[in-house]
Amino acid sequence: MKKIIIFVLCIVLLSACGSDRDIEFILEEGEKINQEDSNITEPETERLESKESGSTAAAGQPKDTELKTATLFVYVCGAVNHPGVYELPEGSRLYEVLSKAGGLAEDAQINLLNQAAILTDGQMIYVPTIGEDIDELSKENEAAQARSTLAGGADSNLVNINTAERDILLTLPGIGQSKADAIIEYRDSHGSFSKIEDIMQVAGIKEKLFSQIKDKIRV
Repeated sequence: MKKIIIFVLCIVLLSACGSDRDIEFILEEGEKINQEDSNITEPETERLESKESGSTAAAGQPKDTELKTATLFVYVCGAVNHPGVYELPEGSRLYEVLSKAGGLAEDAQINLLNQAAILTDGQMIYVPTIGEDIDELSKENEAAQARSTLAGGADSNLVNINTAERDILLTLPGIGQSKADAIIEYRDSHGSFSKIEDIMQVAGIKEKLFSQIKDKIRV
C-alpha cells in the first residue's frame, strides 16, 4: 500500500517537472508494483476462502448418531433363582442370561449346560435340577414338539433341525453320522438355527447338500 502511495506522488511531481521518458519509466515501475501486490494478495485470499469453505463443511457435517444394538428375548426357567423373560444384546451367551436370572439354584445340574452357547431370539432355556429324570424330561419335550408339529399340518413330515436327535437327522438324504454329530455340535455351540439356510454354516454341509434336504427340514 505504501508503494502505491509513493508511486502516485512520483507521478504528480513528474507531471509538473519531469520528461515524458521519466513518466514512462515510472509507469513501468508502477505496473511491476501492482503485479507484486497481486501476488501477495491472491494467496491470502485463497487462504481465507479455504478457511471459510472448511468452516461451512464443518457446520454442515451431521452429528454422529448412536448405533442401535439389536436385542433378543430369552425365557429362562427351571433351577435358576429368578425365572423369567430377559432382554439381551444380540450375540449374548448362555452364561449372561443365567446371570440376569440371578444365577443357578443350588440344585441345578450344571454339567448339562453349555454356558458358552450363543442365544437366539425367542429361545427357552430350562435348567434341570439334580436327580431330575433327563430322559423323561426329553420325552415330554419331544411329545410337546410332536403336538405342536401336528397342529402345524404339513410341517409334521419335516425334520426340525433345532431339536432332532441323531437318529432323526440320519433320515435326511446325504446326512451321515459325522454330519449329524456336526449339526448337534453346532447347535450346542451357537444355539438354535434361525432359518433352514443356517444349516450350511455347519462344517461339511454346502449348497449342493442343502438343495437335497431343504424341502425336508424346518426350524
